Amino acid sequence: MKKSLLIIPLFSVLLFSVNIFSQTAKDYFESGLAKVDSADYKGAISDMTKAIALDPKFTKAYTSRGSAYEMISMHDEALADFTKAIELEPDSAYTYEQRGVEYVFLLQYDKALADFTKAISLQPDDAAIYHERAYMYFSLQRYDEALADFTKAIRLNPDDKDAYVGRAILYDNLKQYDKVIPDVTKILELEPDYANAYKMRGNAYSETEQYEKAITDFSKAIELKNDYAEAYEKRGNTYFKIEQYEKALSDLTKAIDLQPDSARAYFSRGGVYNILKQYDKALKDLNRSIDISGGHAEAFFERGMIYDEMKMLDKAEEDLLTAVSLKPDYSEALYMLGVVQAEDHKYDDAITNYTRAIEINPKFMIAYVDRGEAYRNKKMYSKAISDFSKIVEANPDVSYGYYLRGCVLSEEGENYLAIEDLNKAVKLQPNDAQAYKVRGVAYRNLKQYDKALSDLTQAIDITPDYIDAYIERGLLYDDLKKFPESISDFTKVIQLQPDHSFAYLARGFSEYYAGDKVTACRDLQKAKELGETLAQTYIDKYCK
Repeated sequence: MKKSLLIIPLFSVLLFSVNIFSQTAKDYFESGLAKVDSADYKGAISDMTKAIALDPKFTKAYTSRGSAYEMISMHDEALADFTKAIELEPDSAYTYEQRGVEYVFLLQYDKALADFTKAISLQPDDAAIYHERAYMYFSLQRYDEALADFTKAIRLNPDDKDAYVGRAILYDNLKQYDKVIPDVTKILELEPDYANAYKMRGNAYSETEQYEKAITDFSKAIELKNDYAEAYEKRGNTYFKIEQYEKALSDLTKAIDLQPDSARAYFSRGGVYNILKQYDKALKDLNRSIDISGGHAEAFFERGMIYDEMKMLDKAEEDLLTAVSLKPDYSEALYMLGVVQAEDHKYDDAITNYTRAIEINPKFMIAYVDRGEAYRNKKMYSKAISDFSKIVEANPDVSYGYYLRGCVLSEEGENYLAIEDLNKAVKLQPNDAQAYKVRGVAYRNLKQYDKALSDLTQAIDITPDYIDAYIERGLLYDDLKKFPESISDFTKVIQLQPDHSFAYLARGFSEYYAGDKVTACRDLQKAKELGETLAQTYIDKYCK
């Protein structure tokens, strides 16, 4: 009997101990959950680890410990726990979703996508998983699939603010600003004091040229968050668009005060100073923007344009070359590089860069214009005509293409064809003084002097200080031997531009044939002093 009495108490102790261990695993688990709630993640991990030690198949302990690891950025450990939980419970949508999140943190996007997709297959009516996968698609630039998932999340849960936020950000990224506005409006219905939403909608209004609404939204964002540097910056950029430059400067300066390392804000303020022709301040801001960012194409482009305005062509060319090296498909920078090179008479280089800009953007009409002008300067008339014909084809109801092509045809000696184009130019733009002037020259070349005189006089009537028109009419009067009239026109040019050497030369010629040799020689001598190369020839001929 003694033996059996000893066995009974021993069995009771073992049974009691098993119950204690089972309860303790649960207790540790519940203690861990309480610590998660109080943000004591390391304490939670310790408790969950003890629970797992007591019950190695405690699935919820693994998932809870994984979540705690995630909160302190121990993503490898979190991944291991969620993987173990999936082994124990392979039909848990939640665990696949959580492991997908860890794969995102670890930049293993394909695996993350696979887990989100598996979670959706297990729980197809969970809006949260759709918008997790949507963000994944967004990161992979699979925008159509991202849009479909955000939209599905919203259908499943019309009050899912995060899904609206994600879709609005996607639309913004795709520059579909008209679709951003209703999504952000819905976000603000769900959370009326969401400052970032006002900023986002304000940006969409600004991009769709609804500037007053944009300013209202940016101002509301600032009211809700008075240190919101980006809202000040965005509002400043909107003021810039509506040419309220002082307000733009004020906002951009405030943005810089709040965020002194904002390359964007310095870049934007530099653009305002550029418009105001405060070039030293503009350069200082752009230099700062470049220093902070390490250099971005747009800043070099803007600085290059300022150097061009300051006629510092070497520096302008250097900056624009840098902009293109940073962003090879930057058609605007290639075009502007061509402009600077043309100003420096580097026409071959200019043509090369205009051509590159056109290859990137075949509808870049101003590049055709300037390439045509470069060809014209090189007397490559057929190529110039081809470029100006592109302008005519693209804009048959605009006078400028006809005018440009008419100019080249006139220079090439194709006066009848030039007049055809210039007729169209003046029909489309009856007050185009330049077109009348060029057509007048073409008529003069054809010895149709009455028409030439009418056109040149019309050009002067439209633009009374049009120097080239006075010069051409004066030469026409010389052809007609109306020397008093030619002298009057060349005198007008000298009044408008006292250092116009050719006007002195031409007036001297007219005065000589009008019989006033003394005055003629005085004008020829003045032309020589001003650098007119032909003056000495006429002095030798008429004044010895």
